[in-house]
Amino acid sequence: MESIEKRTVGGSDPIQQDNPNLDYLRSMAVTMVVVFHLLLYFGPQFHRWDPEGLLGYAGVLFFFVHTSLVLMFSLNRLNNKFTGSRLFLGFMIRRAFRIYPLSILAVSAIAIFHLPFGGLSAFTFRPEIVSRLGLISNLLLTQNLTNTHSVLGPLWSLPLEMQMYVFLPFLFLLCRRIRSVGPLILVWAAAVAVGLIHQRFGHLPDLVQYIPCFLPGVIAFKAGEKSKRIFPFFLWPILLFLVAGFLVLVPRMDACWVACLVIGLSIPRFKILSSTVLREGLHLVAKYSYGIYLGHYFCIWFAFVILHALPMELQWLAFFATIIALPVALFHFLEQPMINQGSRFVEALFGRSARATRTTGARTPAGARA
Repeated sequence: MESIEKRTVGGSDPIQQDNPNLDYLRSMAVTMVVVFHLLLYFGPQFHRWDPEGLLGYAGVLFFFVHTSLVLMFSLNRLNNKFTGSRLFLGFMIRRAFRIYPLSILAVSAIAIFHLPFGGLSAFTFRPEIVSRLGLISNLLLTQNLTNTHSVLGPLWSLPLEMQMYVFLPFLFLLCRRIRSVGPLILVWAAAVAVGLIHQRFGHLPDLVQYIPCFLPGVIAFKAGEKSKRIFPFFLWPILLFLVAGFLVLVPRMDACWVACLVIGLSIPRFKILSSTVLREGLHLVAKYSYGIYLGHYFCIWFAFVILHALPMELQWLAFFATIIALPVALFHFLEQPMINQGSRFVEALFGRSARATRTTGARTPAGARA
């Protein structure tokens, strides 16, 4: 769930540290997840609408597209420092420092305090009881490999991200070798074929059915090298709402693959949001989105279960207060320090040898000329 490292996609645009269009995508993704779980919790009041649709699921897929795109930019920056195995290891170490600290804290808190965060339904939180090995699997984010339930409902997507990270450096190197998105579209089609095989026969890791959801982010990265922004920004939110509605109405995995591809191909085509106020607001939501994603179960539980005796107005006030305060605290006291520590660790581990290699390479031609 990456939100720190973002770059503007687009052939003629200057490279920017923050891309409000991507912030909008990520903000919409986390909002969809939170709203979906609120609808599930208050289910009886929403009996005319089926909360079991793909609203929250679609939000996670939006995350997948966003994550793979911004991590292509992260790899591009790392590639200026490291090559070969150092690029791969440096990337994976930084990802571990980014993802694991908060997930380990969440799983540990649930285990220590016996919090019922395995799932929720109408006015009910359901605990997920796992063995010690299951708890270790949750800590390592390998639930899908060990066939273990997640002790925190939203935690199910993080093993898929961690496993997809293994492939992203190779996809980045492929992007550097090809001239257009054509080969990547073929890779996406091949991934879809493997996903269909998995759906029909099984016996493959469940990651394969989500690879076509990650690949559009890689496609957006490559397409952004030559694409021109031809559509006004206001159409970008409309497109995302239409895609989300499509996924809710068509709850099929192949629809998810196509929807993600549409988003990936569209990202470089929309002009950048110009409103300073909206840019700042979207940036803040995107910045704290990982804490919102893993922490919103606690916020719902605290506000509407622990404080159930209070008037409903005060319960909602408590929810909004915690959904803001908790992610902010988690980011500044845990996430950001660990991100910085990961960067320092990678630099200490590989930076000296990388600098020595660049220095040696720079001196060799001069020595030859002498």
